[in-house]
Amino acid sequence: MPRPRKEPAPVTLESLPFKFRMALVKLMADNYIDVEAAFDKAAVLLDINGKAFKDAKSKEAQTLYKSRHMKEMNNARNTIQRKANAKISEQYQEAYDVGYLQGNQDNAIYYYCNICSKAIYIVPNSESHQAVVNCMHEKGWGHRECHEKQRK
Repeated sequence: MPRPRKEPAPVTLESLPFKFRMALVKLMADNYIDVEAAFDKAAVLLDINGKAFKDAKSKEAQTLYKSRHMKEMNNARNTIQRKANAKISEQYQEAYDVGYLQGNQDNAIYYYCNICSKAIYIVPNSESHQAVVNCMHEKGWGHRECHEKQRK
């Protein structure tokens, strides 16, 4: 019967040399990993000529490239969006101004001068506006439907 092998004692952080222990703790903190995963990562990082290190380095380079590419795309998209928003805002203001002027012209109240016969604009909520309202009230102006109901 073969003799049972004696298992080596597990390696603890305290048993490691101080500088290596500090580097391992920093690796664990930077990558949010436990001791075993840190040992695996340290093994990859220590073997700079190994395939695992080259693959990890290539993957990190790809990640950085994609990150830089995405930043450039986001900057370009933001620039396009800012220009579009500025143009929309400008067009909105132009359309508002045109609509306001047109509405003001369409709905303005005028009366004509008794002397020169030119139109005089009545400013809303002014004294002349109040005079027009009072005059219409005194003359009995109202809705056509209301007058028709009253006649019946």
